[in-house]
Amino acid sequence: ANPYNFLRYPREDDIRAVQVMYGAPTTAINADNPIPAWVYVPPPEASAATTQFLLKPNSHPSSGTGAYFRIGSTTVTSISSSTADNQFVNFAAAVGGSSSAIDVAATFIVVDPAGYMYSKRDWTLNCSANSACVEFMSLTETQIMKTIPGTWKVYVVNEATNQTLGSATIPVNTTVSFNRAPTATITATTGSTPARANFTLTASDPDGDAIEVVWHPPGLIGSGSDVRNTFASGGSASLSANFSVTGTHSFFVEVRDNRARYGDSAGSSAAGEGFQTLMKVTVTLPGAAISVLSTEDTGTGTSVPSQQVLAAIAKTAGSFYRARNVATASEVEATTVNFTYGASTNQG
Repeated sequence: ANPYNFLRYPREDDIRAVQVMYGAPTTAINADNPIPAWVYVPPPEASAATTQFLLKPNSHPSSGTGAYFRIGSTTVTSISSSTADNQFVNFAAAVGGSSSAIDVAATFIVVDPAGYMYSKRDWTLNCSANSACVEFMSLTETQIMKTIPGTWKVYVVNEATNQTLGSATIPVNTTVSFNRAPTATITATTGSTPARANFTLTASDPDGDAIEVVWHPPGLIGSGSDVRNTFASGGSASLSANFSVTGTHSFFVEVRDNRARYGDSAGSSAAGEGFQTLMKVTVTLPGAAISVLSTEDTGTGTSVPSQQVLAAIAKTAGSFYRARNVATASEVEATTVNFTYGASTNQG
């Protein structure tokens, strides 16, 4: 799940990371739009007779609307960039006005602007007979809501009868500042043996941040310069990998700038850094023919990440002979090399 703002449903960056690690889904989804299977659909509204003493102005005359939002002791109708961080947003529900005691086992459901259920908790609404009460339940903290602009919704539901007892909305009017992920390309050349390959990664960061590259080739374990490289935006890093045997091998490369996803929210990476640019490199040896699948290759909104094939010279078996002139002790050598560049095959 998205580590940046504690949501339980994956967002686009998480979906693409999973696709890079495990492959594309059988059916592509549009990560830019809410996924219908995850969108919360509230049950039908309860009758007026059922809710006449719940979330109504007459339930508690001083509450005004009967249902409202509050930060601290202040009633709020919206959240903006000027709203203080580290404050809980609370929902207040007026209950009461009945000649008999009220005791309703309800469920409090918070839905984010994408339509996904953010949280779900039990909530008992109770009030003595001939009394007016206000019950409170928190949504979440302000700095979290500010990173997800749009209209948040709350539902008070009786799950036993499958009815919605009440609902309310609160708009979040903010412009989120995202730390943009680095972009990178990788090329490969043949190594000193048929099972070796040399990789060069060039990366830049749209915000000009320094780049850190973490290589994860098979069999190479460590935490120093053998697997980690740091350089300025626009620079490059290299790795020489020995795969021991020829054939097709895959490994991962992380490219990151080590900054929080949300630059305007303190502690926004407390739940984990997450992936920025994640690359899956597949190399075929001998020859170092390479393909790369990356989270940065977003393609269109309705497609999975595109597969970028980087051209590389691929040496294949050709004719070879060696001739020796015994009389003069001279040696003559000739080699025929078959190679592929891009989509064309040439022989030389």
